[in-house]
Amino acid sequence: MSFQTTYSLVIRPLYLASFRWGGSFTPLVTGPAAIAFSEPLPMPSTIAGLLAGEASGYKPFQSKVSPEELGRLIAEKLDFGDKFVLRGPYIYNSDTKTVYLHYWDRSPTRERLVAVELVEGKMVITFQNVDYHQHTGIALNNTCKSVVRGLIYTQMLVKQDKSIIVEVHDAKKAWPDKKIVRRFGGEGRIAVIEKMGDTPLHKLTTSIKVGNTWYAYVATPILLPPHSINNLAKILEGEDRVIDVEEPPNTRILIPTLKELENLIEVEEEQNGSHAGGNTRDKQAKIAKRFRTKIALLSPGYDMAANMPRPLHPAIMPGSIVKIETSLSPQQLYQEGVGLYRRLGWGTLLPLPQKLIVKQK
Repeated sequence: MSFQTTYSLVIRPLYLASFRWGGSFTPLVTGPAAIAFSEPLPMPSTIAGLLAGEASGYKPFQSKVSPEELGRLIAEKLDFGDKFVLRGPYIYNSDTKTVYLHYWDRSPTRERLVAVELVEGKMVITFQNVDYHQHTGIALNNTCKSVVRGLIYTQMLVKQDKSIIVEVHDAKKAWPDKKIVRRFGGEGRIAVIEKMGDTPLHKLTTSIKVGNTWYAYVATPILLPPHSINNLAKILEGEDRVIDVEEPPNTRILIPTLKELENLIEVEEEQNGSHAGGNTRDKQAKIAKRFRTKIALLSPGYDMAANMPRPLHPAIMPGSIVKIETSLSPQQLYQEGVGLYRRLGWGTLLPLPQKLIVKQK
């Protein structure tokens, strides 16, 4: 007799981490451009690669491996079964019971996380800064081990003092009850991995009661089919607002207008818990702009066998708030995910209530 189990994998990077969403970074680039910022969280492909490594015994793949094949490998070799799905990653502070979600921004100097809490039955979001450590390196000549002139580079590594969480839903077999140490993320930095019985982000979704159309925060990128790029052109030009994500069936994404986002958001001053004074409408408009749908081209990971990034996909990036039309409940769609490769964590959505409180510092 088989059964499904749900739990979380807790990943704790040892002090510093490097998650390079933009692709490979090389010291061969010189000058002001020779700097790279780590994102606060890894892509779902990094998590899938970690699990696939466990499944394969860390033996190198001899040919290209698609994300679908990675899913099948994890299902078979780790005995997760065909029904398993991953949700996240996200950050969790077990002391304060706070969930932190990724907020993707083209500017490296702005806040890159949002803290999500339930306060007196209301969902409250606060923008959070990320602590960085400046790491400077040089390029060496492989033959004589001397410094190559001019090849100096800087990376901003993220200081990660909280746990990265990946939820595993409907797995046939549970993760072993022991800690393991593995290389994780860019530069193969070290992390400790163990199992936790709690699923904090999933618990947040159980408080949401909505109808067939509702808003959601994009927690991990929603990968769209390559052919959808033609439709995205109309969306970017304001001619259309509907994206057919194909997976799961009968589910569509609507790009909300700025006015709709303003009506969803209620701004609150963090100092005293009072509602924002002054021109409230202007503050709502300013905050609403930060949650507008962000679309980019994204590679769903690096193919180690081919030694190259996987082909680019249009993607709705974390930090976007989108409108959902679906026959599924918010809890069902959270577990299902949206878009391509959703069983591996892509397209994780946090359903939102009819009013979202955003605290301002």
